Amino acid sequence: VHINSDLNSHAWMAIEALKAGKHVASTVTMGLKIEECEEIVRLEQETGKVYMMMETAVYTREYLYFRDLYEKGDISYGVYYGYSICERVATGTVSGEAHDPEKVFAAILDYIEQLKETGLPREDFERCRRVEYGNFVSEFDSPENIVNMLLSFSDDGSEMLSYPEIMQSVTYEQVTEYLHKCFTKDRMCLSVVYPEEWREKEVTNHE
Repeated sequence: VHINSDLNSHAWMAIEALKAGKHVASTVTMGLKIEECEEIVRLEQETGKVYMMMETAVYTREYLYFRDLYEKGDISYGVYYGYSICERVATGTVSGEAHDPEKVFAAILDYIEQLKETGLPREDFERCRRVEYGNFVSEFDSPENIVNMLLSFSDDGSEMLSYPEIMQSVTYEQVTEYLHKCFTKDRMCLSVVYPEEWREKEVTNHE
């Protein structure tokens, strides 16, 4: 049984499937309560069946889009997306290597405009929320990460453990509104860092 439903139903579906003697896989996350996760582990041991938490994100449109750019030779293998956020400002970054950064930047802008026209699929919205929740929970595997999160949330005047509840409260309509409002060309820029040998070649050519 492969569970791809909303976050609230992952645990009870997994529990019922294990009780029915089925192997189970689910997207992030296993459950929203420690007791739910403990029950899944107990049933896995009791029944001898396998439970696995796995994500389907690598097969989504965005991943396939960047794979296409990679296969065309437009970007390097190590292209990453990240973001930073505080009370009044949030920024997102796409970083990596490219032979023609301007071409890649234009391609990303075009993709965003297409997404605005077609609309953000609701299943992508739910998937992203699951992934974000899973990433947050996984931070608790490391004492160092816990300390860093405590300091970060404290500096922002935020309550760390309220983060999952806030994520659950975000609506599809809010995300769609911000897609149109914030992801505009005048709010984006391209920053290029050239290799040292390129800079030396540029100086030589000018001379």
